[in-house]
Amino acid sequence: MRYHSVCYLTLEIRAWECHCGAHHDRDINAARMVKHFALAQPPGHCVAV
Repeated sequence: MRYHSVCYLTLEIRAWECHCGAHHDRDINAARMVKHFALAQPPGHCVAV
């Protein structure tokens, strides 16, 4: 699917291709963000969510 603006994406759309041709996947991006956040915390640090 091709979308020109993020405002058209619903949560049902899991992956898309932007106008520049880059492929985006919500699940892969979420996993990268969780990993980044986890590695940025000092060992033993608890985060209330």
